[in-house]
Amino acid sequence: GEDGSTRQYQKAASSSTCGDASGTKPFLGNVSPFNPMLLVTTIPHAHEGPAWCASFSLDGRFLATGGEDGNVCIWAVAPKSKTMFPNGVEVRKQEEEGTEDHQQKDASLVESDEENDKVSETCPENPSGPTPLTTVGTGPEIASNMHIVSPEPLQRYKDHTADVIDLSWSHSNFLLSASLDSSVRLYHFSKPGCLHLFKHVNLVASVAFHPNDDRYFISGGVEKKLRLWSIPDGRVKEWAQTPDVITSARFTPDAKYVVAGLF
Repeated sequence: GEDGSTRQYQKAASSSTCGDASGTKPFLGNVSPFNPMLLVTTIPHAHEGPAWCASFSLDGRFLATGGEDGNVCIWAVAPKSKTMFPNGVEVRKQEEEGTEDHQQKDASLVESDEENDKVSETCPENPSGPTPLTTVGTGPEIASNMHIVSPEPLQRYKDHTADVIDLSWSHSNFLLSASLDSSVRLYHFSKPGCLHLFKHVNLVASVAFHPNDDRYFISGGVEKKLRLWSIPDGRVKEWAQTPDVITSARFTPDAKYVVAGLF
């Protein structure tokens, strides 16, 4: 049976006011506000080989992925939503994928009429209609095959020559990518190519935008140097030596400090 200390802890936890402003109680046992957590979308063949990193833009409209193939892909989140994309979604035409089939896929992303914000009902007698949602749960049901992410990337950048292992978004939807090819590159979802190349001496393991000023970012990697870069100047403003290889680096929310993971 339970001992006295266990019962005392559970009693204290049940009466605790810790949590968010709504009074949500802390996680205990199998009780969680995130239950159930379900897989709802899979992007097949997003990269050739493993996808090493993924990051949502700060406004939630885009998803960026990077992989072993050196590609950086930007996907639209809820591409058929008028709320997220009032003017629809424009998909860059891939030169190597100019078939009629891909053009039809691209065109489907641009549609943004009222029906796109609703879940279409499919009758068994209408086999040519939209694919019905596969749902789980006892109510409210949760769809497990919702098209949350665009089936094709809005942009696929192929500038890196080695694995892309970290990504960072700015408030203005610029994207930084860190790669084992000893470089950081700057992109914007609306532009077809790399906007700037920030060269390093050795592989770069981590990159992060300044949380309050999109003009600056930090990077770190095998060189054992944490660098603060100025994007307008295209050069390092400050740097600090570390005793070991930097595997991860992030600003604190107030941008007063930077924490770095070492190996």
